[in-house]
Amino acid sequence: MPSREERHQKHRERMKVLDLSAVGLAFPIAMAFGYFVGRMIGGWFDAARIGGMIGLFFGIAGGFYNFLKLVMRFSPPSQPPSDDAADADADGE
Repeated sequence: MPSREERHQKHRERMKVLDLSAVGLAFPIAMAFGYFVGRMIGGWFDAARIGGMIGLFFGIAGGFYNFLKLVMRFSPPSQPPSDDAADADADGE
Protein backbone atom coordinates (compact mmCIF):
# COMPACT_ATOMS: atom_id res chain seq x y z
CA MET A 1 0.00 0.00 0.00
CA PRO A 2 1.45 3.43 -0.95
CA SER A 3 2.45 5.70 1.84
CA ARG A 4 0.63 8.91 2.59
CA GLU A 5 3.44 10.97 1.06
CA GLU A 6 3.32 8.95 -2.18
CA ARG A 7 -0.44 9.44 -2.45
CA HIS A 8 -0.02 13.15 -1.77
CA GLN A 9 2.65 13.40 -4.50
CA LYS A 10 0.38 11.62 -7.02
CA HIS A 11 -2.46 13.95 -6.10
CA ARG A 12 -0.22 17.00 -6.72
CA GLU A 13 0.78 15.62 -10.13
CA ARG A 14 -2.88 15.08 -11.08
CA MET A 15 -3.73 18.62 -10.03
CA LYS A 16 -0.94 20.00 -12.23
CA VAL A 17 -2.33 18.14 -15.23
CA LEU A 18 -5.83 19.44 -14.49
CA ASP A 19 -4.56 23.01 -14.16
CA LEU A 20 -2.74 22.78 -17.48
CA SER A 21 -5.77 21.34 -19.24
CA ALA A 22 -7.95 24.08 -17.75
CA VAL A 23 -5.71 26.73 -19.31
CA GLY A 24 -5.87 24.87 -22.60
CA LEU A 25 -9.65 25.12 -22.50
CA ALA A 26 -10.02 28.52 -20.85
CA PHE A 27 -7.93 30.39 -23.44
CA PRO A 28 -10.09 29.62 -26.51
CA ILE A 29 -13.30 29.90 -24.46
CA ALA A 30 -12.27 33.37 -23.25
CA MET A 31 -11.48 34.39 -26.82
CA ALA A 32 -14.81 33.15 -28.17
CA PHE A 33 -16.78 34.65 -25.28
CA GLY A 34 -15.04 38.01 -25.70
CA TYR A 35 -15.64 38.01 -29.43
CA PHE A 36 -19.34 37.22 -29.24
CA VAL A 37 -20.06 39.57 -26.33
CA GLY A 38 -18.13 42.33 -28.10
CA ARG A 39 -20.04 41.64 -31.29
CA MET A 40 -23.34 41.79 -29.43
CA ILE A 41 -22.47 45.06 -27.71
CA GLY A 42 -21.07 46.47 -30.96
CA GLY A 43 -24.32 45.54 -32.68
CA TRP A 44 -26.18 47.91 -30.37
CA PHE A 45 -24.09 50.73 -31.87
CA ASP A 46 -24.13 49.41 -35.47
CA ALA A 47 -20.47 48.43 -35.17
CA ALA A 48 -20.64 44.66 -34.70
CA ARG A 49 -17.36 43.90 -36.47
CA ILE A 50 -15.38 46.45 -34.47
CA GLY A 51 -17.08 45.32 -31.25
CA GLY A 52 -16.15 41.74 -32.05
CA MET A 53 -12.50 42.66 -32.53
CA ILE A 54 -12.42 44.67 -29.31
CA GLY A 55 -14.10 41.79 -27.46
CA LEU A 56 -11.62 39.35 -28.97
CA PHE A 57 -8.77 41.53 -27.70
CA PHE A 58 -10.23 41.44 -24.18
CA GLY A 59 -10.68 37.66 -24.46
CA ILE A 60 -7.04 37.22 -25.46
CA ALA A 61 -5.96 39.45 -22.57
CA GLY A 62 -8.08 37.39 -20.17
CA GLY A 63 -6.58 34.16 -21.49
CA PHE A 64 -3.04 35.46 -21.00
CA TYR A 65 -3.94 36.63 -17.51
CA ASN A 66 -5.10 33.11 -16.63
CA PHE A 67 -1.94 31.67 -18.15
CA LEU A 68 0.30 34.02 -16.14
CA LYS A 69 -1.53 33.12 -12.92
CA LEU A 70 -0.83 29.46 -13.64
CA VAL A 71 2.84 30.11 -14.39
CA MET A 72 3.21 32.06 -11.14
CA ARG A 73 1.61 29.19 -9.21
CA PHE A 74 4.02 26.62 -10.69
CA SER A 75 7.18 28.72 -10.52
CA PRO A 76 9.39 28.29 -7.47
CA PRO A 77 9.42 31.18 -5.03
CA SER A 78 12.27 33.60 -5.61
CA GLN A 79 14.99 33.72 -2.99
CA PRO A 80 15.84 37.09 -1.48
CA PRO A 81 19.54 37.97 -1.63
CA SER A 82 21.50 36.56 1.25
CA ASP A 83 23.02 38.83 3.88
CA ASP A 84 26.52 37.70 2.85
CA ALA A 85 26.05 39.10 -0.66
CA ALA A 86 24.76 42.41 0.71
CA ASP A 87 27.73 42.69 3.08
CA ALA A 88 30.18 42.03 0.23
CA ASP A 89 28.55 44.78 -1.87
CA ALA A 90 28.74 47.23 1.02
CA ASP A 91 32.46 46.55 1.49
CA GLY A 92 33.11 47.33 -2.16
CA GLU A 93 34.15 43.83 -3.18
